[in-house]
Amino acid sequence: METAPAYDLTGEILDVCEIECDSGTVEVIVQACNSGADNITGPFSIALYSSHEDQLELVGTMVYEAGLQSGTMTAGLLFEVDAADVSGKTLELWVDDVGNHASMVFECDDDNNRSYWLTPVCI
Repeated sequence: METAPAYDLTGEILDVCEIECDSGTVEVIVQACNSGADNITGPFSIALYSSHEDQLELVGTMVYEAGLQSGTMTAGLLFEVDAADVSGKTLELWVDDVGNHASMVFECDDDNNRSYWLTPVCI
């Protein structure tokens, strides 16, 4: 009997650089990790949302093309977002999300794909 691959993507918001808020740009540095037992050989997507009063708004997506070995993580990945889209809001990172909560990779556990930045941005 063949078993499904054991992928498990997780993510983390490493830093939010607000120094350019007045100029209209916020840099968000994120990282993805494959904590599953199998290597991911194809691309996967990463989405960044702003959150305010339980409302999510998509502010950026990217596709990580290189795949990800088991037990490894990406280098820091950069989202440059419009300060107006995130000002006064918190952030949510969703790994393996194409921007509408749909995934590209069948995983062991989709419940651990989110990471949160709970300090409101640009205030």
